[in-house]
Amino acid sequence: MTDRKAMKILESDWSEAGYGDELISDALELSISALRDRIECQNPQPLTIEQLREMAGEPVYVQHASGSGFWRICFGVDDGQKNGKIKVCFQGVPSSMTWDYGKTWLAYRAKPEPPEGVTP
Repeated sequence: MTDRKAMKILESDWSEAGYGDELISDALELSISALRDRIECQNPQPLTIEQLREMAGEPVYVQHASGSGFWRICFGVDDGQKNGKIKVCFQGVPSSMTWDYGKTWLAYRAKPEPPEGVTP
């Protein structure tokens, strides 16, 4: 179902438009998915190690504890390091990053915005 079709269904009087339950259900699922995406963009949460592993080949925003951040393509995650650190390979980074995930750096699907009233 297209976004436009979903909007047409949701904006109509369902009882008079004659849309079936399946079309209404599809439109509602699409709307819920769009709202989840918007919420994620407005208030991104750090990825878990499992989520980061699933982002292989996808862009992630890497935020260092110092406040610096950058976009990179994640190529792989190795959380089997003996020191408990997470090794992640990113495009454009000469060597893998082996830092304490959650302590010295985090990865996000969307760039985190500073809290309201805080100037970056």
